[in-house]
Order: sequence, then C-alpha cells, then structure tokens
Amino acid sequence: MPTLSIPTSDGNFDAYVAYPSQSGAPAVVVIQEIFGINRDLRETCDAYAQQSYVALCPDLFWRLEPNVELSDKTEA
Repeated sequence: MPTLSIPTSDGNFDAYVAYPSQSGAPAVVVIQEIFGINRDLRETCDAYAQQSYVALCPDLFWRLEPNVELSDKTEA
C-alpha cells in the first residue's frame, strides 16, 4: 500500500497516496469517513489516479487510533 508518513509537531501520521502515470498532475485530497482509510477509500484514490490526479487520503484519526481500517461490515 503506497503510504506517506507526514511529520507534524505532534508526531507523524500516515496518508494513502495514489499517483497517475504522468508527472505534473493536479492533486485532490480525499477525506476519509469514520471507517478510516479502508479498501473503499484506497479504491477511490486509485480511481482518481486513473483519471490523472494525484489522490491523497490522510489518516484524520491518527491521534486517537492510527491506521484504523473498518467497514460497515466490521464487528468493531
């Protein structure tokens, strides 16, 4: 899974990133839902990359529980 570690004054957090095949592409930020950066969000980023965008999805809940990955079918 292509991830970036982004440094902040509070520590590092991860973000999923999908790159298009060409360089110099515009970028979009994909905001995660309550389920974290799950398969659906990674597929969304990948679809944007197929449309010639760099797509970045940051882990917004990293301070509470980093790298959580749930779905509407997850017991937790």
